[in-house]
Amino acid sequence: MLAETPASRLTFAEYRFLFRAIEVIEIPEFSGSLWRGAFGHALKQLHCCQQRLHTPDCLYARLFEPPMPEVRENAGILRSTGTFPVPYVFRVQRQPARQLQPGDWFSVKLLLVAQANQYVRAIIETLQHAARQGLGKGRGRARLQEVVQWPVYGNASVLYADDLFFRAAALEPLICPEPATAARVHFLTPVNLGDHGESFVVERFLMGVVRRVSLLHRFYTDAPLAVDFGQLKQQASRIHHQANVWSGGWQRYSSRQQSVQPVYGWLGDVFLQGAELADFWPYLHLGQWLHTGKSTNMGLGRYELQRVILDS
Repeated sequence: MLAETPASRLTFAEYRFLFRAIEVIEIPEFSGSLWRGAFGHALKQLHCCQQRLHTPDCLYARLFEPPMPEVRENAGILRSTGTFPVPYVFRVQRQPARQLQPGDWFSVKLLLVAQANQYVRAIIETLQHAARQGLGKGRGRARLQEVVQWPVYGNASVLYADDLFFRAAALEPLICPEPATAARVHFLTPVNLGDHGESFVVERFLMGVVRRVSLLHRFYTDAPLAVDFGQLKQQASRIHHQANVWSGGWQRYSSRQQSVQPVYGWLGDVFLQGAELADFWPYLHLGQWLHTGKSTNMGLGRYELQRVILDS
């Protein structure tokens, strides 16, 4: 069994940013790239130290380009990561591309992990600035109208409205429900496991969720998890599964490369069964908010976890 629950210190909250279009705005089918790009550009303008090597207190570097710290030789699965996870996720889903007209309302949800929540006012100012600068391919301008905080527990509360800021609610760790012996994982956005769609490997998916939760817990909370990654990897191979998945995705416009880029990954359902599932249950439960795989910050790797009741 796991030495401790991975949610024991990992807090997070979701924030809904409500905007009103001032000019025509083109919203693509996959808007995660739009929001990540606008957020990063505005964050660099407002909260970057502008040094070649970012200073420790540079908010842009902390949130958007955190440096990869040195990982000890005995760090297990953490040694296999080549990138450092950022503490935010744009919670987007697929929808038809649309053209917003002046006066239209639209919104985006942003999840902030653990210590990133202490910078929520600066993040609100950043997305406010991004909307003023212009969004999308045509850089249509918008106005931020309201920001609502949705903690894991408790009621939603308004943090920003009519140019006024209000106090954010305190965050509590997620309480994981009792584990199931059978479950369905439904992929809501493409889950990019770095396998280029060759074949779905359930161990890669399960350990990817473990790796992401462990990295976020390690670098954005007060203490790392005490986890036997080698044991979990062995258990992952013993979980019975049925994967009804296919490789698919969307197209996104890259303002940096001035071209359309593919967004791909696994879509569909995976059914899991076995006693070993209990040790993965806390990670899988958390992963519904934190996502998994590549490009999670722009919304990829989102899934739902559902219990399955087996016929006796």
